[in-house]
Amino acid sequence: MRSVASMVAKKFSIITMWDKWRHLYEKNLDSYHLWDKCASVRAINEEPNQKELLSGKPDRVFERLVEEAQRAVDEDGAGAILLGST
Repeated sequence: MRSVASMVAKKFSIITMWDKWRHLYEKNLDSYHLWDKCASVRAINEEPNQKELLSGKPDRVFERLVEEAQRAVDEDGAGAILLGST
């Protein structure tokens, strides 16, 4: 996470499926001292469900991920997007 994000942009955002996983990303941001590089941690709040995801739901999920990533760029100043748990 750290090296890739630092090579691509000054600030990055993490987009994840579920807000309940936010603490995992915050722990890593703490561990690697990356809060100054992180523009935001955002979630589309789609409960992870592999069966549904593989049975026709991926287009809708992908669309929501793209929308949230665009918000991270526009509103939070992210120069790179890291997809977490997707």
